[in-house]
Amino acid sequence: MSPCPNLNLIHYTLDKIKESGTIVLGHRDSSIPFSYIADQPNQPVGFAYDLQLKIVEAVKKELNMPNLTVRYNLVTSQNRIPW
Repeated sequence: MSPCPNLNLIHYTLDKIKESGTIVLGHRDSSIPFSYIADQPNQPVGFAYDLQLKIVEAVKKELNMPNLTVRYNLVTSQNRIPW
């Protein structure tokens, strides 16, 4: 079995990020300590956010895009799973 069965999905996602020049990070607004809004409006903080930033740095390096734009998307129980 392949260690990464969704390799096509990974390539699709990286291609989409490269084409748009933007990576979108989902976050919660009140899931302390994982993801929440503290002092600055629309600026998440927390453990999950810290992990996301590490991933963003890896994506920037992989795609050779040091100026990759980061956009935040608030995820709620109403919008996190499309029906």
